[in-house]
Amino acid sequence: MSPPVASRLLRRFRAPDLELSTREIEILERVAEGRANREISRALFIGEATAKTHLAHIYEKLGVDNRTAAVRASVAMSRAPGMSRTPDSGHCSVQPHGGGASPA
Repeated sequence: MSPPVASRLLRRFRAPDLELSTREIEILERVAEGRANREISRALFIGEATAKTHLAHIYEKLGVDNRTAAVRASVAMSRAPGMSRTPDSGHCSVQPHGGGASPA
């Protein structure tokens, strides 16, 4: 196994809870719409460098290295058991599924 892959796997095991901030979710939603960094930054009233920084954090948290993989990972996670978005905290997190019957 290559060192970058091994490092990514270790990070995932050390931090099993994945949390995207509200802003990261907003960025990712616009990426999914096919918007460029400049369009995203203008829509959210942030600098383009800030949008890129948020993307870098999203990639790190999702364990991916490009926009397409980030969108794919977020879609897969949203369908996974245990996926929740907590409106009060403004974060999206994945918690381990406790087993048993899935919620209706």
